[in-house]
Amino acid sequence: ISSLVVGPSGCGKSTALRKSFQEIPFLRHTINLSSRTSSDNLKRQISSQLERRRRGIYGPPGGRDMCVILEDLNHPKQDKYGTRGALQAVRQLMSAGGWYDPNDDNSKMREILNVHLHAEMQASEITGVQISERVLSLFLPVGLSPLEGASLTSIFTQILGWHLRKGFVPEIRSLARPIVEATNFVYEKAKKSLLPTPQRSHYQFSPRDVVKVVEGLAESSSVGFQSAQGFARLWIHEIHRVFSDRLVPTENKNEKGDREEFLEWVRLGTREKLCMKFDIVCSRLASRQNGRVDRPEQLDDLLFGDYYSYLPESSRHSEGESPAEEKRKRKVYTEMPSGKTLRQAWEDMLSDYNSFSTSPLDIILFDFAIHHASKLARILRQPQGHALLLGITGNGKRSITKLTSFVAGHRLVEVTRNSTLSYDGWKKQLRETLTICGAEGETAVLFVPDADIRSTEYIEDVHSLIVSDQVPFLFDTEARAAAIETLRKGVKLEGRTLRTTSPAELFDLFISRCKERLHLVVSMNSAHTKFRQILREYPSLVKHCGIDWFGRWPTEALVEVANRFLGPEIVDGDGSTVEFCTKVHTGMTEMASEFTAKLGRTIHITPVSYMFLMESFQRLLSKRQKENLDAQRRYSKGLAKLAEAEQEVQHMKELLQAQKPKLEEASIKVTDMIAVVEKETEEAEKVRIRVNKETKEANEAASKAENIAQECKEDLDRAMPPLQAAINSLNSLTQKEIAEVKSMTNPPSGVKLVMSGLCIMLDVKPEKKRDESGRQIILDYWGPAKSNKVLGDPRLLKRLLEFDRDNFPPRAIRRVRELLAQDDMNLERIEKLNKATFAIASWITALEGYERVVKVVEPKKKKHKEATEKYKSVRTKLESAQAELRTVMSLIDGLKRQEQAADAKRSRLEREIQNTMVKKRRAEELLSGLAGEKIRWRKIREDLAEKADNMFGDVLLASCIISYMAPFTPKYRKRALSSWKRLCSDANISFSPNITLEGVLGDPVEIERWIEFGLPRDSVSIENAIIIKHSAQWPLLIDPQLQATMWIKTMERDRKLRTAKLGDSKTLIRVVELSIKMGHPCFIEGLGECTSITKSLDHVLRKQTVLKGGETVILLGNKEVPYSQDFRLYLATSNPNPPIPPHLASKVCVMDFTATNEGIVEQLLGIMVARERAQLEERRVALIRSSAGNVRRLKNIEDKILNVLSDSQGSVLEDERAIEVLQSSKALSSEIEAKQKILLSNQWEIYKMRLRYKPAARHAAALYSCISKLSSVSIAYAFSLKWFKELFEQAIERSEYTEEVPKRVEILNSFLTGVVFDKVSRSVFSRHRLLFSLLLTTSILEQTQEIHPTEIQFIISGELDYEDLSNDEAQKEDPTNYLPKESWEKILRLSNLPSFQEGFLELKAKRDSERKLDKIYSLEDKSDDASPTPLCSSHSFSNSSEVDEGFLGVKVPLKGNDEESLAESFKIFASDWKRVIDSSNPFLCPFPGRFADLTPFRRLMIIRILRPDALVPSTRCLVSNILGPRFIDSPLISLPAIFRESSPSVPLLFILSPEADPWSIIVQFAQSTGFEERMDSISLGEGQEQRSEALIEKATKAGTWVVLQNCHLLPEWLPRLEQIFQKTADDHAHPHFRLWLTTKPSKEFPLNLMQRCLKLAPEPPVSFRDTLKRAYHMDPISDAGFFHTVKARILKQLTYGLCFFHAVVRERAKMGSVGWNQTYTFHDSDLSISATQLRQQFEKLDRGG
Repeated sequence: ISSLVVGPSGCGKSTALRKSFQEIPFLRHTINLSSRTSSDNLKRQISSQLERRRRGIYGPPGGRDMCVILEDLNHPKQDKYGTRGALQAVRQLMSAGGWYDPNDDNSKMREILNVHLHAEMQASEITGVQISERVLSLFLPVGLSPLEGASLTSIFTQILGWHLRKGFVPEIRSLARPIVEATNFVYEKAKKSLLPTPQRSHYQFSPRDVVKVVEGLAESSSVGFQSAQGFARLWIHEIHRVFSDRLVPTENKNEKGDREEFLEWVRLGTREKLCMKFDIVCSRLASRQNGRVDRPEQLDDLLFGDYYSYLPESSRHSEGESPAEEKRKRKVYTEMPSGKTLRQAWEDMLSDYNSFSTSPLDIILFDFAIHHASKLARILRQPQGHALLLGITGNGKRSITKLTSFVAGHRLVEVTRNSTLSYDGWKKQLRETLTICGAEGETAVLFVPDADIRSTEYIEDVHSLIVSDQVPFLFDTEARAAAIETLRKGVKLEGRTLRTTSPAELFDLFISRCKERLHLVVSMNSAHTKFRQILREYPSLVKHCGIDWFGRWPTEALVEVANRFLGPEIVDGDGSTVEFCTKVHTGMTEMASEFTAKLGRTIHITPVSYMFLMESFQRLLSKRQKENLDAQRRYSKGLAKLAEAEQEVQHMKELLQAQKPKLEEASIKVTDMIAVVEKETEEAEKVRIRVNKETKEANEAASKAENIAQECKEDLDRAMPPLQAAINSLNSLTQKEIAEVKSMTNPPSGVKLVMSGLCIMLDVKPEKKRDESGRQIILDYWGPAKSNKVLGDPRLLKRLLEFDRDNFPPRAIRRVRELLAQDDMNLERIEKLNKATFAIASWITALEGYERVVKVVEPKKKKHKEATEKYKSVRTKLESAQAELRTVMSLIDGLKRQEQAADAKRSRLEREIQNTMVKKRRAEELLSGLAGEKIRWRKIREDLAEKADNMFGDVLLASCIISYMAPFTPKYRKRALSSWKRLCSDANISFSPNITLEGVLGDPVEIERWIEFGLPRDSVSIENAIIIKHSAQWPLLIDPQLQATMWIKTMERDRKLRTAKLGDSKTLIRVVELSIKMGHPCFIEGLGECTSITKSLDHVLRKQTVLKGGETVILLGNKEVPYSQDFRLYLATSNPNPPIPPHLASKVCVMDFTATNEGIVEQLLGIMVARERAQLEERRVALIRSSAGNVRRLKNIEDKILNVLSDSQGSVLEDERAIEVLQSSKALSSEIEAKQKILLSNQWEIYKMRLRYKPAARHAAALYSCISKLSSVSIAYAFSLKWFKELFEQAIERSEYTEEVPKRVEILNSFLTGVVFDKVSRSVFSRHRLLFSLLLTTSILEQTQEIHPTEIQFIISGELDYEDLSNDEAQKEDPTNYLPKESWEKILRLSNLPSFQEGFLELKAKRDSERKLDKIYSLEDKSDDASPTPLCSSHSFSNSSEVDEGFLGVKVPLKGNDEESLAESFKIFASDWKRVIDSSNPFLCPFPGRFADLTPFRRLMIIRILRPDALVPSTRCLVSNILGPRFIDSPLISLPAIFRESSPSVPLLFILSPEADPWSIIVQFAQSTGFEERMDSISLGEGQEQRSEALIEKATKAGTWVVLQNCHLLPEWLPRLEQIFQKTADDHAHPHFRLWLTTKPSKEFPLNLMQRCLKLAPEPPVSFRDTLKRAYHMDPISDAGFFHTVKARILKQLTYGLCFFHAVVRERAKMGSVGWNQTYTFHDSDLSISATQLRQQFEKLDRGG
């Protein structure tokens, strides 16, 4: 029998089930079910415990039985089909004995044997979850009652009493029962009063919380507690940790919140149960003013811990405590001191952490951080202590966890932050962490931040770890074996022995060790959209974790952070700057909450914002001070140079007077010197002639000697090469080669001849021998040659090389020549004989040739010697003459030098006088030209000095704007700046009265350049651009109109901007990497529906660069990328209200770039003027560009002038280049200034002309504002600014043109209003059309300043955004007896509105203007060829003595005092107001007194109070009265006309509604256009993605239609559809291609695609009149030739009767059983068939049938 244990949380259901099966020899397996447990997941968990017994049959291993305990059976949530898959798997197993394999569609059922299912859950009355009766019927229910007060008290009194008997003093032991009773008392109070809400889903209390309190008390030791009051404080501390720490603190200190109420319960429990006075027990925490502890913040200093050893020496010893007792208290859980002592202890811990850690913490340990660190330390010291840290991002949860883990002695394991962290990577980290705990035996803390919980799989694993200490399927067979092996090694290192070798038992030991040593710290952001959902789906996170709510940083924390960041050089003595910063942060936090409540967009103001405020202020203040000081110096130096020039001019005048006499004296002296020089020059000329003659003779002799020497050299040069070659050959010989010749016994004749020549050369005597015949005696040189004198001489080569070739004996040379004449002495032959012989022969031949040359050269040498001797003689005479000449010339040179010196002095004086005159003229011209600059520079310098005085406050305010303002709308920005100004004034911080961010940090030249690139000219857009430039974070732009996107893409185009979309992760990472490396800007778009950025960009978003190997790198995913400082990153979303997660908002500068009304007016005005006055607009654009260029050039010229003046060394008048630059720059500046004056004049003329068209632009902008507001009603009503601009252009072209501008504006406004209503109304459901018409009405009235936004807000919400009533006003009694109290209070508030006080009824004076307004906004219904319908004769009712009977239906005389207020009018005219209330149409009923003349809108305001039920019909009357009846009718949808507006790049979108069938409309239209056979349709759903993509690709090429129905059923594919369609539009699809879409309104539909589409909202007619009108626009009645028949009049009558009948039966069908006694379905097709048959009958009559 399967049992189902049912009971409340904490009553012991799981424990009861486990103990029930302890005595049964079954295998046991527990499965904890969660909301995400699926059928497949449950099957896998159970199947993993089974083994195959035989084919198709499975069971527990070993043939045993298994008991599977299913915890939290009611937790699995329903899927979209309303079923709970996991419970159906349970039912199938229990009823059918098995299930089918989920991975095999064709498999048979798996039979499962011997598996017994038992379950536990909370009762349905508690959870609100109903379990299927089919599942419940399979279990035997067993109910467990909750542990009530008496049971809890009895159980835990025994447990606590047992602990207190361990050495505690008697007075503490006696507290066991009172403390348990007090705990139970507080628990009951919390359970009844602190109920969970959607905002506080973690308010869940169970007996487990009582257990946690007792466990905390059991941590105590008798060493640390010696008194009952001390132990009572421990109880107060523990019960606050368990209960109060999870409570959300109140934002308003004057308001009583949950924590304040809880404190009262603890106070009451202390008094009634412990019999102690709470304020006495906590006396050290009591307030000095009243001696009470009445605020929860006071108990923050009540802390207990075990870090006693970190306390200072003076704080360790208690009175009478011995050193031994002190030693015992080292790790005892005891009370910690507060204040500076505790802070010093934690700072010492932080110092120890930083000394051991590779990544030190740079944090400030203020009291807030210390309190939360102590709370977390308490959790981590407990067995199986897990923590759930709740709060906003950036308040220090991660840093506190790091420090506390170190203090507790645990190893911290963080979830990887530097990669995309796939699920496999996540499981790998979990395995490593569990191995650290289970195998290695270390205690570890696994920190899981909320940003790293990507999907349900991650949080499911965290939930499993906390609840069951293991994750299903985490360890496969291989990983399990590795874990067991590591366990064996770890146990061995611990010196222990394993008692088992069974893998299953060892793994169980591994899990149990993990359970003992693993602590999980889960950080969750309370502002995250998934926060409440996770806690609801996983309530065990609340049950099993100690919860600590990290609230906002208190003021004290903000003050300490500011003091630390800003430093003493910025923080003034009275702390006013720090106080200002803290108030700004607190105020912006409150404003963000208000902004979220009113506008629905979440803005995250976190401590990170405060940090950036500090950083921005420091950086900008230093920068601006430097810039201001540099500018002052430049202008001061420029002015100083000008003053110096003025002084020099005066000095030059004096100098000219003194130099003229000196110039005359120098001229006389020069004339005398010239005469002396001329006389001496004549004498010197005679000597020069003689010297020249002798020089000529000497040169001729030298030339002759040189020629002879040259001839000798040439002859020798011819003989030397052969000789040198011979010498080289000798150098290459060796003794061995010579010995080889010597060893010859019978050498060839050639060798003998060479040896003979050698002997002759060496003067070796031959031997005399007889020849072979013996007759003659011959001379034989071979014998002597072989002797030691020749070849045997080792010095032979040296002798040959040193041979004296210049003294060759004649006799020897004759004999050698005789030898050389013989044939055998031919060198070519000898070369073949022997190397040594050849070398010697070559040497002999060369010497013979050399001797022949020497004979020729020797006579020439003698002639050269003679010529040289002659030259020397001539040269001696020449030198003597030259010496004489030099003496004469030296005298002349001396005279000339004197002459030149005198002449130079005269010339110098002339030049000085001339230069002085030129410099004087230049200086006067320069000073005259720069006179205006001098005045302007002096004024600029004074302004800079004034700015310097206000710079501190200006930069402080600018830093606040950059850090906080970006995500807010203009209205909130203005309000914030006003409040900051007041705070500055209160803090005595000087600032510029009209301060703007543009004035403080803006550069006019740069702003003009931004505008040229496409930045809107409005102040908000310029402010945003400045924030982008100066913010320390990358911008995330909320850009619905894509204005910022286009501006940035244009501005960064030249810097090679790279773009990427968020959806394509691979491309995104590649583009970002290239941009970072190359220093190019990167633009990431497409964040619309997916605002979570991949974690690979985490370091990039944080700008966390590191210096590695001298190079700056940044981590992108797992890869280090070289970081260029030129890199820029932009992120953008077109979603106007993107769900930006908190962790992303803290990393980027979220910026609202939504187009402002001012910017839209300017754009529309540009379009209007470009269409109406094209040349004027072109001229304006050209003038703006020229003006911007002139401004830049003037700025550059001024900088150039100042730089020249600053850089000039000495007097600027001495620097001709500087003078030229200054003069040319000033001339160019004057020219540009003249042009600029002309441009400004022309711009003013153009501005006046454009001003005449501005009413049309304002009106169009107001209409667009109405359209944009519709998107807050439904995402399907989203229209882009681009679409509206195109519509505006079409209206300009199609509307009637006239040269009279005012009349043209009137016509255009009227036409545009009608067009906008027609275009938008066809896209809006009927239930929202009246709202749109009301928006149009209020927009027009607000534009003409007839109503106030407060009044519009009142009509919409029924609440007045106005100050509270005074006491006197609130006490005014209702003079009537028929108004509810709430209505009377609203009447009183309405009376206080300025528009309802005196002066608001000035209607007589406004008659003319109102009639003019009627003309402007009157509309003609041209579709029905009706005559023009005036809106109303006036916007107010008649002010005559009687109200017009034709309008109101009755005649009522007006009466009353013109001075009575609205409230007083109810007292005077109580009965008349009662008549208005009782009227069937109060809007048309006359109001009493002077309120009879109320404008229609203000009549509606009063009706909003008196008759809320009549608001809708009254609104119809208002719209009809102001705009005309046309604006309250439902427009007819003409599909052919709409189709003509479409294109291949503009899809048609049908917004689905009940009873509407767009498919039939599309098919009917396709038939009429011949596209019925060329149209493909798909109803989207799972598995249709690829088919849809293929059809679209095919249709774009073939020019067919594709209809994608029910797009809302496949939301995950819609972003892909947007990308496909964008590519299709860019690739120029076939002109006949069309894409038709149908969808229900869905937030998951891509916004850009929604805005691109032509939207239609077909729905059944809402009234009889609409049904009848629609019938006439249906086929075939709407055909042009339908009534073309002989009897057309009769056909028209019958057709009207048919349509009337159709409308009747359709309307009766809406009445249910009252209309028809059973449900009939009448469709439009019935009318079409009937009309076709009717037409056919008339065709027969025409044919005579």
